[in-house]
Formats: sequence, C-alpha cells, structure tokens
Amino acid sequence: MAIKVIHVEGGLGNQMACYAVYVAAKESNPNDEFYIDTYLYDVKEAHATISMWNGYELEKVFGVKIPDIRSLFSEEQVAEQIEYLRKSEFWKHNWNYTEAFIEMMKKYNLDLKNAFGEIGESSSGIKSKTKNFVKSIITESTDSAFIYKGKRVAYALYKKVSKDCGEHLYERKEGNYFYNITLDFMKSKFLQDKVGDKVRAGLQFNTPKDEDNLKYLQLVQTTESVSIHIRRSDYLQFNEDCYKFGYFPKCISYIKTKVVAPVFFIFSDDLKWCENNISEIGLSRNDKVYFVGINSGDSSFRDMQIMANCKHNIATKSSFGWWGSFLNPNPNKITITQVSDYVSTKQF
Repeated sequence: MAIKVIHVEGGLGNQMACYAVYVAAKESNPNDEFYIDTYLYDVKEAHATISMWNGYELEKVFGVKIPDIRSLFSEEQVAEQIEYLRKSEFWKHNWNYTEAFIEMMKKYNLDLKNAFGEIGESSSGIKSKTKNFVKSIITESTDSAFIYKGKRVAYALYKKVSKDCGEHLYERKEGNYFYNITLDFMKSKFLQDKVGDKVRAGLQFNTPKDEDNLKYLQLVQTTESVSIHIRRSDYLQFNEDCYKFGYFPKCISYIKTKVVAPVFFIFSDDLKWCENNISEIGLSRNDKVYFVGINSGDSSFRDMQIMANCKHNIATKSSFGWWGSFLNPNPNKITITQVSDYVSTKQF
C-alpha cells in the first residue's frame, strides 16, 4: 500500500488549506495510507521566516484526526529527524523544505516523490518561471493607479487561459508521495466543486462557552451582518494596494447596493488602526460598525467562527479571512476578495 504525506505548516488558515489537500488527494487515492507532517512546528529556527502562530491547531479546533508520519518512528528517530531538518537550514535556501524532508526520509527507508514535480522544478522550469514572473508583476505593490488597474486586467486574462490550479491535486498517483503546502484549493473552483462539501463537513466549529463569543454569534446571525477581515502587521506589504487604491470603499459601496441595512463587523490584527482610519475603510460614523476584539492567542479561531456566521464577507490577502467566507453556509452570501486572490462571488 502506497503512502501519501501531507505537509502542514503556518497558522490555522494555512493548515485548513493543507487539510483540503488531504481531502482531495485521499478522494483520488482512496486505497493509500495518509499521514500528515507536522515536523516544522518543532524547527523553531525557521519560525522567524514564517510564523507558526499557535502551533498545530486542526485537531484542537475541529477535531481533525489524521495520523502523523512521526508515528511510524521511535522517539529517538523523531528527535534525529527534527535535528536533521534543523541542520539543513532549508529556510535559508529558498524555503526548500520538500527536498530536505524527502532526503531525510530516505535515510529511514521511506522513498517519497514530490507530488508537485521533480525537486527544483517548481523554481527552475520555464513554465514555472513564466508563471512566477507573471505572479510577481501582479502581486508587487505599485504607486500607479494605472498600473494597478492594468495588473487586474492582466490577471483576469491570465486566469482565463490558464489551467485550473487545483486539478493536479485531484489525480491518482501511483507510489509514495509528499505534498507540500499549497493554497490552490482556495483559488480553484474545480477543487471546490469536487470536494468543497467534504472539506466543510470536516471543518466544523464547536459551540463556544463564553458569553462574549455567544453574544457576537447571536448578533451576526440576527442582522444583515458583513464581516471585514483586515490583515495588517506581517502581511501589510501584500495588502498595501488595498489602502492605496480604494479596495475597501469599493467593497463597502457594492455591499450597500446589494444589502439593506448592513451591519459591519471588523476583524483585524490591528483594530486600533481600523478604529482610527474608519473612513479609509469606506465607513462613516453613521454606519453600524462593531470592532471585534474579544479573541487572541489560542482563542483566535473564534474570530473565524464569527466571520463564518456573518451573512456576507469581505477579505484581504489572508487565508484566515478567506476561510471565514468559505465556511459561511448562507446560500445567498456575497464574498469579496481582490482580483488576484481567491475564489469569491465578487472581486475588486
């Protein structure tokens, strides 16, 4: 029986994307053994490059139970493997975790292939270089509104002529494979149509017990609630165009043409900035606005739960915010993202 290993890293939103990879790969390879790889959470030296936030959370938050690949080895071997990854310093070499992990597993008689192509192909192939060049042009911040609009048009055309990015995850693969992290599920209508319901079914929140979260859940469920997720801090460089070219005001204006008496709920890692710059978001003191700041640390996932219970959702470049909109069960929901981002009902 073949083995498939699904790598998990990052915060909760990225982990949920990894879970979606697991669901898609398992459905297309039903007779294989599946494991997750959570070693990266033990390689503390890498966390300065990419934050691991609150550690591995899928089981704690959603009760997801997938065997960890380390269960195949002794405690001594696991310690050796963590040390091997640490000494490889993959984070200093273009975050080449896939190569480090596959080479490490060979030492323990587990031969794995890279599910996304040959080692190095992702960065050296002509097709990949072209794709990465286009992506860099689209995502790079700019000071020109003309160039900003041009990037949006270019990306729309690029999406039309490109193969759906998620199809490669829904393939039968003979043999042992390693799947590194990818956010392709979030960008793939094909995958969401194929396994979206299964992914949602596996990512169900339990009911909070504290009064503050229960109050907000009741409030968003009984109003024409619109969540606005504004990720700043570590992602400000990627979301900079939102503030330069009026992304939020466009979203708010659109919502107001479609929703009667909307009530806005703002979630952010910088709520103070949001409170002090409400006009930049496209809101005024006449709007009904709540700044939701009751969760942090290990309870941060409750913010996503409240967003998922809102009627409509606005997000920036953030997997955390996008999952709030994806898990929203409202059949008439409006979900808004930037043009170069994830699947949604409307883009600006």
